[in-house]
Amino acid sequence: MKLITLAQARDHCHDDGDADALLLQYIDSAEAACAQIANRNLYMTAADQAAAVAAVPTTMSTAYSAYDAAVDIANSADDDRMRSMMLANAKIALDRASIAAERTANGITVEQYPDIAIAVLMTVGHFYRNRENVVSGQGAAAIEVPMSAHNIMSNLRWIGSQLP
Repeated sequence: MKLITLAQARDHCHDDGDADALLLQYIDSAEAACAQIANRNLYMTAADQAAAVAAVPTTMSTAYSAYDAAVDIANSADDDRMRSMMLANAKIALDRASIAAERTANGITVEQYPDIAIAVLMTVGHFYRNRENVVSGQGAAAIEVPMSAHNIMSNLRWIGSQLP
């Protein structure tokens, strides 16, 4: 995805460049977390989104072919329980592909919503500064770290199909 640059992450975290590999991992995780909260794919530009949408028919054709092949294999199973399990697994795989296609079709861009980049930066900063879910000081009670990025991305949430 790369909705923000390493330089932006470094600047936001006040890092002198010693943690580039870690920041790159945090960027990937932060983008994935923000996309999960929004329940849609995130893109930098409309062109990036258009390219992803253009690939959906091919992806779905492949998913349907895989489903058909899995159903054929399942129907050849002698054991009813095994057949049932194989058919259920084939359906789950097809459903996941369909949901991924919906998330692509309903994607949004940083061009359209600049706050997405802010949410990603906030999440990277959170990951960078807080390696645990809670922060505790000497003699102080543990407190949960607030996730303001969640608030930003929740406003952009697509209420549609969700991955199980």
